[in-house]
Amino acid sequence: MERRQFFKISFLGFLNTWSASLWAKEVAKSDLMTVKGFINQKQMGITLPHEHILVDFIGADKIDTTTYNYDKIYQTALPVLQKLKEAGCQTLIECTPNYLGRSPLLFKRLSEATGINILQIQVITVQLITSIYLLTCSLNRHKNWQTDG
Repeated sequence: MERRQFFKISFLGFLNTWSASLWAKEVAKSDLMTVKGFINQKQMGITLPHEHILVDFIGADKIDTTTYNYDKIYQTALPVLQKLKEAGCQTLIECTPNYLGRSPLLFKRLSEATGINILQIQVITVQLITSIYLLTCSLNRHKNWQTDG
């Protein structure tokens, strides 16, 4: 390899690592809105990235939430979320679309009872957050790999 080519590749590698590191730091500072309020990325911990606590598959045009028994739904979902919490889950990303059973008040009640952070967002946002989270984890592993060797 020629010296000029070596310096060019080294510089591009450094620039790529440096810019990714800056981006990861900005992502780590950003807040995420849960059903109970804001948390930062470090508070997410072990995260289930695409879950549905309540979904009514009858169809958006036929939904009638006045027929829901929210206390019964709460009692059904609570033990499941408690087991998740015991297993180490700290955050759940709730992806139920509008008009298919989404219930922020129910999710807040479950979050308060279990201590699990519940983010209630659309699927496209979930994919973005998951990508950012995985990239940050990957960058941290890469950083550790560089310093360990």
